[in-house]
Amino acid sequence: MRFSSSCLFLGWIALLFLSTLAGLAQEAPSVLVWESAFESSENDEIRWPVAVAASGAEAVVADAFKSRLIFFQEEDVFRSQGNLRLQSTPVALAHDGDLWWLALRNGDLLTFRQFSDEPEKVALPTQVALRPTVLAAWNGNVFVVDGDEKRVLRLSASGDIDREQGITDHVQALATDGSTLFAALPVTGQVRKYLPSSSEGTNWRIPGRKPRQAWPAALTLANENLYVADRQGGRVLVLDTSGRVIGQGGRRGWDRGELLQPSAIAAFGDGRLAVADLGNSRVLVFRHLQQ
Repeated sequence: MRFSSSCLFLGWIALLFLSTLAGLAQEAPSVLVWESAFESSENDEIRWPVAVAASGAEAVVADAFKSRLIFFQEEDVFRSQGNLRLQSTPVALAHDGDLWWLALRNGDLLTFRQFSDEPEKVALPTQVALRPTVLAAWNGNVFVVDGDEKRVLRLSASGDIDREQGITDHVQALATDGSTLFAALPVTGQVRKYLPSSSEGTNWRIPGRKPRQAWPAALTLANENLYVADRQGGRVLVLDTSGRVIGQGGRRGWDRGELLQPSAIAAFGDGRLAVADLGNSRVLVFRHLQQ
């Protein structure tokens, strides 16, 4: 009986080892390379980065710790240029063209064009009880999740509803190319590709990193791919237009190029990525190996 139990135990260990190897073999190839980290002065220290937006050589980080925006400009690396205190906690950021969009926890939606500008409040439609918490911008408009009504509204800079689209799930993040809408569904570990002007679409299951299920926390489009920040896995996954995972970058940890809790992601015009790491209180820059 002792011999039989020992054999069973050794067999279980061997099976676990082989399963681990199989899981490693199925890991997507590493196609994102860590380049640098945002550097900030003591007054502009990043503490709780909940959102990031990027444009050219500029970037903005929404820091929930002191309810402020921190502005960055690329020199040799991205260095802080100052900060702006807000009346409420920031929850989402987006950028398109020369317009920056900002959503606050109190329900306000703000815009600004230059770092030196005071953000202006957008007059939201009075016929909807809208509290924007998820944003994606495209061609002068912003896509806003109206969670109470289970829909996404496309608003102009003046606050007019330009388009309405039904959704069926809790949405953590949005990305759009103007027609197709991608939504992060963290509870189910999926990304949903919505058909234009429809609540119908296709769900893409995001592979987790054992023993954790994937938690898609943020999305962005760049280089003809969809980039997904997996908060549980401490990494960024790269999906092609069919939803197939073709690569990844980062790993869970505290060292250079590692991510503990990626919470937001944005793409620069040259295809590089800014990834806000809530767990390590920093923002990292990654580039694609093909660049």
